[in-house]
Amino acid sequence: PQASRSIDVRAQLARWIGLEGRDHEALVLLQGVVDDDPKRERDRLTLALLLAQKERSDEAEGHLKALLVSADLRATAYYHLGDLARLAGDRSRAIDRFLRVDQGELIVDARKQLASLAAENGAPEQALRWFEEARLLYPHLAAPLYVAEARFLAGQDDTAAVIQSLSEAIRRHPDDPDLRYSRALAFAELDRITEAEADLRAILIANPESVDALNALGYTLAD
Repeated sequence: PQASRSIDVRAQLARWIGLEGRDHEALVLLQGVVDDDPKRERDRLTLALLLAQKERSDEAEGHLKALLVSADLRATAYYHLGDLARLAGDRSRAIDRFLRVDQGELIVDARKQLASLAAENGAPEQALRWFEEARLLYPHLAAPLYVAEARFLAGQDDTAAVIQSLSEAIRRHPDDPDLRYSRALAFAELDRITEAEADLRAILIANPESVDALNALGYTLAD
């Protein structure tokens, strides 16, 4: 009984119960945890995401806004606030919130969301500007941002632009395997098999056990 009153035990129990699909009980436990200690930011984030999943958007938004003062979770809160706005059909607010994501790997996911919103607005060229802006602001994420841009272009059925973008990326980051892998797939789509094979073999020179490259090369040669 004493352990069951522990705030740490209640927080962990809420997660386990949530994984079992007992959402209401998990919500009650997490709300109690946050009420007892408002400084438990990660529990507040979990509570907000669970509320969003249950389509209780106003409550979720309130908890996420409370996290905007957190140095560690501010960017995460902005990302999920952007997602709530997008689901509500408020594109301008979603764009504003995704642009405020400035920490961690969510930067790349936020730019993917922005690209999708740009396409929905009939302005795919804006998506490319947002990817370029992100590469300037966050050079350590340049390679995954190029990959994200290539996938966006592929979704626009512009394979030539995919190859052009990835070729520029490889010129700047010649040792990144994800860039070469993405370009190999684009080459294969255009039946430029020799170039696709060259990219895949370049990956295998650096990493002979690359499962993705071996698999793609096997399919390319079989086809």
